[in-house]
Amino acid sequence: PGGLREATILSIDPKGDPILTVDAAFTCLEPDHQVKLLQRCRRGKLVDNDGGKYRPINQYTLHKEGDPDALRNLIMRNAAKGKEIIQKAKENAIAEMEKDGTSAFKDMIR
Repeated sequence: PGGLREATILSIDPKGDPILTVDAAFTCLEPDHQVKLLQRCRRGKLVDNDGGKYRPINQYTLHKEGDPDALRNLIMRNAAKGKEIIQKAKENAIAEMEKDGTSAFKDMIR
């Protein structure tokens, strides 16, 4: 499998679509997608799951768990982070323009 990825499950809804919400906002896993559990939660603690095998999601016994708004919250966090990066880039560009003496064009950046 050339497309191996690790992800953290944020919420599980066996009857929902998607069944699993993972920490990659635009990753949608189909019910027949092959997954392998690397860790599982036992008595409130994450423990390694040695000997895990790849199985389709719909072959696991799943219980509804996690934040039902996890996907929305993840997208909102990513959007806020993107806006922050853009704002910092604008501020750096304006500072460079003022240093170079070309600050007359800074209104175009805002």
